[in-house]
Order: sequence, then structure tokens, then C-alpha cells
Amino acid sequence: MRSLKSVIISCCLLLMANLFSGCASTSMSESETDTVQAGLTGEGNRAKPDSAIISQNNVLTEDTLVADRPAEVPDSLAIPEARHGKDSARRSVTQFGLGGGGSHKGLLMGLNFTYIGSNNWGTSISYHANPYKSENVPSDYDRLSIPMDYLNIFSFDLLIAFPSLKRDSRFRIEFGPSLVNCNMAEIVPNPNYDPNHVTDDWFWSFDWIDTSWKYKYNKTHVRKNTIGASIMAKLELLPVSFTGVELAFFTNINSFQSIAGIGIYLNFGDVRH
Repeated sequence: MRSLKSVIISCCLLLMANLFSGCASTSMSESETDTVQAGLTGEGNRAKPDSAIISQNNVLTEDTLVADRPAEVPDSLAIPEARHGKDSARRSVTQFGLGGGGSHKGLLMGLNFTYIGSNNWGTSISYHANPYKSENVPSDYDRLSIPMDYLNIFSFDLLIAFPSLKRDSRFRIEFGPSLVNCNMAEIVPNPNYDPNHVTDDWFWSFDWIDTSWKYKYNKTHVRKNTIGASIMAKLELLPVSFTGVELAFFTNINSFQSIAGIGIYLNFGDVRH
């Protein structure tokens, strides 16, 4: 009987020991699980601020790149400059001209040099030669050559130009003082004229060289100088950048012989603005 009690007591103690050890292991497993979860949660909490900082940095970086990016120029603004190149900016004009024409007194030949600044104001230096038949020639004038007067005009003009929008034409007005040189024919009776003169036909007499008796009139030229006023209106056609055609209307007012006429010139140089 005593041995049966001992066995029962031993079994109860063993059962209690097993129960105690199971509860301890269960509590340790839960604490370890909580510890691991807490560790993972802590790492997640620590990682979360870093990812937020990275996201904020990315946002700041994108904003900075957008702010630093240069503004794009619309194509509509860039096209004219690309199309015109250097011609999109106003430039000065330097050109030489050569041509001719006519006036109410006769033919006209001319040379000119022209400078036009970027503000459309400029200067022009020109020379015009205008030969024409002398006035008051006697009806019985018997020399072979026709008496001619020669008008030479050197003009120093101020000008203003009005170029077209396409810069393929230009109108300009010139005005200024001029130096006028006039060689005027002077016709006087020949004092040695002898209609009854008999020529010695013998070659060695050299009588054939002397013709002072032959003509009724003698012709000389008298040179005169004066100051005049030059006014010109010019229309230029500029098909290319290095040459152009000019139509000029001009007048010169002076005390000797005022003239007016029209001329056509061919200009060379940097002719476009």
C-alpha cells in the first residue's frame, strides 16, 4: 500500500515537472518572438526615416534641376534670326558707283562713293561731268568741231536712307554743297582770216601748216569756279548683297549753269543693310 502511494506521488511530481517545463518554454518562445518582432519593427522604424529623406532629396533634386534648366526659346522667335543670319542686325553700307545719264543740257557721266550708317544716315561724295553744246554759236561758224562747254561738279552730300522691310531696295535723299568747275567755250572773230589767201602748192614751202587764215572764228575756253547746291533723290534695287542698280534724279543749282537730269548707276560693295 505504501509502495502504491509512493508511485502515485512520483507520477504526480513528474507530471507537474513536465507541466512547469512546458509553460516555461512557451513563455520563452513568446518573449523571443516579441523580441524578434520588436527588433524587426525597430529596424523598420529606423529605415523608414532614411527612405523618407531619400524621397525628399529626390523631390528637391528634381525641383532644383527644373529651376536650373534654361527656359526654352519658342521656335517662332528663333526662326527670323536663323533665317536672316548676320542680316538680321542692321549694318553699315559702303559702296562705289559708276554710271551715266542725261540732263537738259546734254550727256552725263558720274562716279560716287557712298557710306550709310546703321542708323540710316550717311554721306556721299560724287563727281559728275556734263559736256554740252555751247550757246550763242554763230550760224556761219566754220570749224569742224562743235563748240562745247564742260561742267564738272564735285558734291559732298549728307544723306538719309529708307530701306525696305525685305532690304532688297532702298530710297534715299542727298543734299549738300558742291564745287562747280565750268570750262565755257568762247568764240571770237579770227583777225587773221583771209578768204583770198592763195596757198603755195609747193610742199617745201610749209605753207600748208599755217591755217590761221582759214577760219572765220577762233575758239578758246574760259575756266570759272563757283559753289553750288546739290540735291538728289535715288532709288536702289538690291537683288544681291554685293551689287545694286540705282536710278538717280539730280539737280545742281549754281551761278554759272544750273542743271537737272536723270542717271543710272551700277553700285558695288556691301550694298545691303
